Amino acid sequence: MKFLLRYGMLAMLFFAFQPGWGQSKTVSDYLQVNGYIKDLGSVSFVDNANTLYASSLFHNRIDLKIKPVSSFTIAVGMRNRVFISEYQHLVPDFGKQFAVDNGIVNLSFNWLNKYPVLGNTSFDRLYLDWQNDKWDVRVGRQRLNWGINITWNPNDIFNTYNFLDFDYEERPGADAAKVIY
Repeated sequence: MKFLLRYGMLAMLFFAFQPGWGQSKTVSDYLQVNGYIKDLGSVSFVDNANTLYASSLFHNRIDLKIKPVSSFTIAVGMRNRVFISEYQHLVPDFGKQFAVDNGIVNLSFNWLNKYPVLGNTSFDRLYLDWQNDKWDVRVGRQRLNWGINITWNPNDIFNTYNFLDFDYEERPGADAAKVIY
């Protein structure tokens, strides 16, 4: 993970200082940053409402696209989550559930796991995209969507999810290569 982050940053710096970039262009022509932040609170009643458990999930998303030249894009998307909850005592290995990534490379890690707080970062987008007049090639962790339905699409093997999980509307990325001619 450290290797990926370290050399990914070096690659971005390399592309940022390439000769031939005209003076008439602005930073927004080469760099796009999007994101959001939200908080989801919940309360659970246990034992005929004699016990009360409260939790909060702070969630933010950062999407970064770097376009060093017109035909090439580097995209990085990450979600950061901070759980403040009693569930860490109630659920065995609560933090380990969030540090698991089913991709080729595990791009999810817990950076804080001390009761009652759990902090987690997941890189769910990390791809290179190259386009010209006839070709479009994208390699890396990307969002694949084979169709959209109200709750579930049985043909979409990449995006199986619980439709009751309304907190993660982006859906996880899949490690894949996409080539279009």
